[in-house]
Amino acid sequence: MHAHSHIDRRSLEMDRVVARRIQENPQLLAKVRETLRRWIATAGPAVRTEILLRHK
Repeated sequence: MHAHSHIDRRSLEMDRVVARRIQENPQLLAKVRETLRRWIATAGPAVRTEILLRHK
């Protein structure tokens, strides 16, 4: 089992990778937004609510 600190470091590194990719290619945000719109449109009510709560 991983210690919480290991999980936190891994999450932080993944955040940095995502931020760097967005800086290098800002059009990625448009793709993310479109994916979220598609998920919201096709998801069931519980999943739709969860998506909307997490991606305000």
